[in-house]
Amino acid sequence: MTKRKNDSTRFYPISCSRSIREQRYIRAKLDLWKQLPEEERQSIRDLIDRISVGGVERVALTAVVLRGVSPRIAAERYRIGKGRVYQMQREFFEKVKLWP
Repeated sequence: MTKRKNDSTRFYPISCSRSIREQRYIRAKLDLWKQLPEEERQSIRDLIDRISVGGVERVALTAVVLRGVSPRIAAERYRIGKGRVYQMQREFFEKVKLWP
């Protein structure tokens, strides 16, 4: 099976306090990572650091939110509980600023 270029960042809504529209906005914003102002990228990195506990969690959460890796794959790859990865993803989506 051939992987298309944008398959990794496909949008899948999560169960959190944000509406699906807000989640789509966040996902679209993250897909434009390189075009975001440095201040905004640093704010997102800081949020990832605050949510994650330790280096492995930070790497897993970064993979999920910035590279579009599924939480299940990130949990397997980084040997973290799947529930913890989903929890970090949910917390990220609930806390990330919609507007700079």
